[in-house]
Amino acid sequence: MQIKKIVLQRQNIPLNKVFRTALRETKVVSEILVTLETDTGHKGHGSACSCVAITGETLASIEEAILTKIYPAIVDMDLEYPNRIFHAIQTSIAHNPVAKAAVDIAVYDLWSQQVQRPLHKLLGGFHTTLQTDLTLSLDSIDKMVHEAHNAVQQGFTILKLKVGDTPELDIQRVQEIRKAIGDSIQLRLDANQAWTPREAVQILRKLSLCNIELVEQPVIAYDFSGLAYVKNNTDIPIMADESIFNVQDALRLVAHQTVDYLNIKLLKCGGISQALKIAHIAESYNIPCMMGCMMEGPTSLAAAIQFAASQRIITKYDLDCPLFWENTQTMQNIVCHGPNIEIVQ
Repeated sequence: MQIKKIVLQRQNIPLNKVFRTALRETKVVSEILVTLETDTGHKGHGSACSCVAITGETLASIEEAILTKIYPAIVDMDLEYPNRIFHAIQTSIAHNPVAKAAVDIAVYDLWSQQVQRPLHKLLGGFHTTLQTDLTLSLDSIDKMVHEAHNAVQQGFTILKLKVGDTPELDIQRVQEIRKAIGDSIQLRLDANQAWTPREAVQILRKLSLCNIELVEQPVIAYDFSGLAYVKNNTDIPIMADESIFNVQDALRLVAHQTVDYLNIKLLKCGGISQALKIAHIAESYNIPCMMGCMMEGPTSLAAAIQFAASQRIITKYDLDCPLFWENTQTMQNIVCHGPNIEIVQ
């Protein structure tokens, strides 16, 4: 089975509400669908969404990277030797993780078809059911309290609150949400790099009675020492997200005991082949991971779900994109019902 052709197609997926974080806001998922075709007629699918605020990649730059660098590096390669293809993808161009991930996912799809195994089983297999949290966009206190109530009524027991407005408002919104929903619901915070290390410590100390499960990316991505400062000066566990793009980042973070958790995202790290390496590093240091996602479409999200289900060290899931899509999108062999995600193959 040799790779012979590639087709790229743009698509927009409207959201049912504005998704707002400390970094950006969006009302639509703009993505590129990638289809790799082989000499045997098989088609493998991947996708890449544009998230300039995080990866710096636009739809145009993703297309350019794939068509001029990544695809030429793998055309005519044989699926009998998939690791050769994954290596070629990663070395074809510097950076550009989303473009690489889209092609990487499509290759895994082809490989899965070739060996006739579902992706989560091909990758080792561990779970078939997952429970996602629900993210509450950064908004006014009243609106976030209202959204939290709705989420609990829908059966969600884990909420992730976007924060990063001002320290005073962040403290108040968390306190009001905790008061409104009671103590039985898990709360995660995601500051998306909005705080300084000292601000983070001050805020988290004031939230010490709010029973916070973890805080995601409290400081700017490149400030590894700032992450360690926050971790060492608060009792609330700290998770890295924007600080971890690649295998080298993961190794630095865990080797220096900088954080308590890693957030793995396929589109951020360059695809499944790289996510596997990060998961193995985390497992060797016994650092639990979350499987996260961008605001993305069904093709890449399905791959993230399949990957998450294959790894023991991934114990937390932030895979709530389907709840934001305006129209129902199909994910093959995956059923989502509220917080519950099931792989049915």
